[in-house]
This record gives sequence, C-alpha cells and structure tokens, in this order.
Amino acid sequence: MLNKSYKNMVTELKRIFEKAWSINSSSKWTIKNPAKGQCGFPALVVNDLFGGVIVKTRVCDA
Repeated sequence: MLNKSYKNMVTELKRIFEKAWSINSSSKWTIKNPAKGQCGFPALVVNDLFGGVIVKTRVCDA
C-alpha cells in the first residue's frame, strides 16, 4: 500500500501526464484513451522516481 506522500505524487503525475498527452505526442491518442501510445516517457519518469525494472511486452491493439 502506498503511503500518503506517494499517493499524492501518483495523483500529481497522473494530472501532469494527462495534460501532456495529445495527438501531437502519439498518433494513437484518442479522447477515449489518451494514454494510448504514451508508454515511453511515463515509464521512464515513474522508473526514475520509484525505481524498479522496465519491461517490454506485446499488447493487443484493441
């Protein structure tokens, strides 16, 4: 479970990412799924802040 400071950071990151995502940052972006195609930079930012391992996996293009 995340403590309060981590929860606040995650909430702020979500707000920042959603503000940054657009059709200009990914050709797969849609209003219904603004995160689509936006994996790269959020993964790097989250990894820098929280650590861990970044893995690459195939996903269905639904």
